[in-house]
Amino acid sequence: MQANAFDPPEGSLRRSVGRGAIVTALAQSVRVATQVASVIVLSRLLSPHDFGV
Repeated sequence: MQANAFDPPEGSLRRSVGRGAIVTALAQSVRVATQVASVIVLSRLLSPHDFGV
């Protein structure tokens, strides 16, 4: 029997949700780490006068 568009997807929904949550958490972690690194680099490159201090 061939699968068609109306058949439920293979695998469990719980597993798909778990994978999606892990991928989302990893992506957010990378985003935050990139933002922190960019702030650190900019703070080292710019003088206090550039910040308005």
